[in-house]
Amino acid sequence: MRCAIYARYSSDMQRPESIEDQVRQCQRYIESKSWVVRPEQIYSDHAESGSDMGRSDYRRLKEAARTLIIDCVVVDDLSRLGRDAAESIAVFQELGGLGIKIVGIADGIDTASTNSKLPFYFKSVMNEIFLDDLKEKVRRGMRGQVVRGYSAGGRLYGYGTEPVYDPGGAVDRFGRPVRYGVRIHVKPDEAAVVRRIFEMAVSGLGLRATASQLNAEAIPSPQKSTPGRSGRWCPSTIRQILRQPKYIGDWTWNKTRWDRKSQSGKRAKVPNPPEKWERYESKDLRIVSDELWHAVHERVGNAGRTRGSLNPAGRRGKHILSGLLKCSECGASMVLTNSGKYSAYVCNGYWTKGTAVCSNRHRVNRHRLEGSFFDNLSAALSAKEVIDDVTRRVRRAVETQRSQTGPSRRALLERRDEIKRATDHLVAFIEQGRASPSVSDRLGHLESELAQIERELAIRKAAANVSAEVAEERVKAAIYGLRESIERRPRHVPSLRQSLRGLFPDKLTVRNLVDNEGTFETIIGGPCGHREQPLSPPIMFFSGTGDRTPV
Repeated sequence: MRCAIYARYSSDMQRPESIEDQVRQCQRYIESKSWVVRPEQIYSDHAESGSDMGRSDYRRLKEAARTLIIDCVVVDDLSRLGRDAAESIAVFQELGGLGIKIVGIADGIDTASTNSKLPFYFKSVMNEIFLDDLKEKVRRGMRGQVVRGYSAGGRLYGYGTEPVYDPGGAVDRFGRPVRYGVRIHVKPDEAAVVRRIFEMAVSGLGLRATASQLNAEAIPSPQKSTPGRSGRWCPSTIRQILRQPKYIGDWTWNKTRWDRKSQSGKRAKVPNPPEKWERYESKDLRIVSDELWHAVHERVGNAGRTRGSLNPAGRRGKHILSGLLKCSECGASMVLTNSGKYSAYVCNGYWTKGTAVCSNRHRVNRHRLEGSFFDNLSAALSAKEVIDDVTRRVRRAVETQRSQTGPSRRALLERRDEIKRATDHLVAFIEQGRASPSVSDRLGHLESELAQIERELAIRKAAANVSAEVAEERVKAAIYGLRESIERRPRHVPSLRQSLRGLFPDKLTVRNLVDNEGTFETIIGGPCGHREQPLSPPIMFFSGTGDRTPV
């Protein structure tokens, strides 16, 4: 019996050694049955909730089962497999349809037994109820802390926390002082900054201008300087502060909850209905007056969804160089700005945080920059060694595909015929009124496999008609026509941008050279390469004279 082992623990608060204990218990059971388990068939998820169906090794386990390389899945207890009843039952039906059984050692359940369905379903429901009960206990504990005036978790700019210990000096069993909770208090220096941000908003100052002013005065921001963060004020931070009702003493709790998405299995934050909100007000924690709060939100509401509003509409980059350029002065990304028909790249460090972060305020015309980029890229990629390398790769790929067309194609055709016969039998079985969830699932898997085989056969047929001889002129024409191809097919921009990211592992640096007469020339450059072997030397792209109009 070919076995797989699955182990899991659900929280960072638990011991990682729990995985080793579970695997050891499963291995002992397998040895006692004279079964076998290979090392690559031991799956484990660390600090993953049992309600999350997107666990990485859990998905790998199901993929292994679908390839029929295992006959049995062994777990220490069924709750390790998951705590979602619907998912657990679906796995029971799917694996059962594939002839694979599930063994829960502590539960004494073996799904190969004819009487296993009822105890398995019952245990699955109980595992989910346990998780729901645990969630309710956690919420009840957090609600009690809020009622007693303690923090329920999280940090907010303008406020600090201090632990509250037992006044009698009681200690726990580890000798540590007994802590009742964490008390929240206003931090005067940060509260003054919060009030000033609201006042700047009322005066008409936008999000970017506010962030720029605070950075110019070197006022510490809520974000600490980390490798992924600059520790500077930015428009999104200002927006979050202006939308935070706790600054007017409204500490209403339980407005949102974390719930599992039905299809992906991943958790998502969803709003609770107002009747489930836990409403609390604290005048002692008020920082902003009602008049100032309403004045800010009335101005923003009248402005609508304009640039710098509190609720901006999200946008995704649609241009080929989006996300590929960075400023030479501060290292921030170059972002695209639009002013009517004029479209230009500008340093995001200056654009969102001001001159205190970056002094590069020049705009670079997008059309001239992209045109020069592709002209120089095409010239660089048209070097003889590059053309020869591309030609060799294409020919090798076509020849490899052709060499696999013979027996592989016959095997695919045979498997396609087997699936068609099996699906015909299952359809007839269902038409006779003898359908079951496992039969329907099996039919779905077969239809999915059939569609995949049909796609593979179509690919192989197309490859058989492709000539292995690739003329250098065709390669050069494709390279020099890259920009025109992108303009004709804008839907291909995301995939082409991803290809450029592979070509340029690091972002290209944009540098402005200013001469004595005040005009400047923009240069972008960086190493051009591939994962296997980068091109050398680095390629420099010259965009020509740009627009020196400051932002």
